[in-house]
Formats: sequence, structure tokens, C-alpha cells
Amino acid sequence: MMRSVAKGRQGAASWFGPKGRQAFLLVSLSLLVSCAQSPVARPLHSSVARNLSSEKLEAGAIPPVWFADRLREFEAEDQRELFAPGGIVFIGSSSIHFWEGLRGDFPAYRVLNRGIAGAQTSDLLMVLPRLVHRYSPRQVVIYVGTNDLSAGKSNDQVLRDLSTLFDQIRVSFPQTRISWIELAPNPARWWLLETFRDLNSKVAAGVSERSSFEIIPVFHAMLGEDGRPLQGIFREDQLHLNARGYALWKALIGPYLLPEPNAIPVLEGATSNP
Repeated sequence: MMRSVAKGRQGAASWFGPKGRQAFLLVSLSLLVSCAQSPVARPLHSSVARNLSSEKLEAGAIPPVWFADRLREFEAEDQRELFAPGGIVFIGSSSIHFWEGLRGDFPAYRVLNRGIAGAQTSDLLMVLPRLVHRYSPRQVVIYVGTNDLSAGKSNDQVLRDLSTLFDQIRVSFPQTRISWIELAPNPARWWLLETFRDLNSKVAAGVSERSSFEIIPVFHAMLGEDGRPLQGIFREDQLHLNARGYALWKALIGPYLLPEPNAIPVLEGATSNP
């Protein structure tokens, strides 16, 4: 026993000697390089600012690894059943991502959820073909921009990125309706209220210059009489919508969805034959 302990001490002494320290440094360096190259995804709710503007984006750019898991989910869904062309695709950040009852809320429509929690507009641009183009939709509903502003980007920069996003969809699908949901107020980002309001106004000012483009107004509908966000429509984090919040969005967004091409209109007050 004493011999093995002594041997262990000699081994430790030799490890921390000059040659041992050199070997230790080489092993540590190799581990650091290995970790740097490993595709470990960042948390979905990472608040790390990504100040990559649309002017710097290049075709075929590698998407941010922090939502790689979400993209793999989309790939798996497509392998099980590819969404047929001509539907309605919802893209954007967490407010879309967490809308788990999206299909159930709009049973008369073929809708697809391609939201990615934490995404900024520049993130969507990098993977736009994987979110929109492969589905050839008749309508794209978009909610994005709040994370951009929270990360410190200016309204002008976000507006440029949004314009690039809209234009890229328009070039590929000239007949597709683009519906942008206004940035919504919430208690957690109350300090950005006027910034949200300003960006909503700037996007609205450009609507007349774009065909098949519309804004879905939600901003004022989510404020109470006191000018503060409505109570009871947010989760405990006071940032993301709860079931009541999505019920409100269903009522606000539903009228803007394009009906199915072969859908039979239901007249108000009409009754079915016995």
C-alpha cells in the first residue's frame, strides 16, 4: 500500500515537473480547440446580442448554432410529412414558436409554425429558404423585431433588415401575401414601448410602396385603458403570451388570413340542411 502511494506521488511529481507541465499545457490546448470546434448549441433564450446586419449576410451563410435544435425539429417534421405548397407559414421569434395551438386555433386553414425563440430578423434571413421557400406558401405571417431592439439595434437597422426580409420573400414569391404583426407591448420590455411604437409606424409608412403586403395591428389592442399592457395575457415572465394572450391574437390575426383557394364561404346566419 505504501509502495503504491509512493509510486503515485512520484507520478504526480513527474507530471508537475518541467516535462509534465509541458504535456499538461498541450493536453489543455487540445481540449480548448476541441471545445471551440464542437457544435454545442446555446440556450434558446440566450440574450447574447447578435449585431449582424442584413448587409453582411451572404448566400449560404451558416445559421447560428443556438437554434440548430429547432431547425432539426423542422427537418424531422418535413421528413414525416412535407407541408404542401399553397399554405400559410408563420415565422418569427418566441411569440410564434410558443404558439403550440396554432393549427387548432385556425382549423379552416393549412398553417405551419416555423417560429424560432430568440430569433432576430437577421437570423431569419440566414435560414429563410428553410423557413419559407421550401413550402411555397400563399401567405407568410411574420412576427419579429423585438429581440433586435432588446439587443441594442437601432430602429433604422431593424427596418433595413425587415425590408430585406420582405424583399427576399417577394422576389421568390411575387403573389404571396406578406403579413407582418405589429411589435406587441409587454411588461418585461416596457422600457422599449416607444421604440416599438416608432418601428410600427415606420413599417406602416412603407406599406403603400409594397404590393400584397399588410400590417396586422395588435399594439393598441394589447393595451388597457390606462395605457399599460393588459393584465392576464402574459406568462409569469411578463414577456411571453399565455393561453389568454394567444386567444386574443387568434381574434386579431384570424381576419387577415387568406382563405383556402377551394374553401366554401360560410354566410353569417346560414344554417345547414337537416
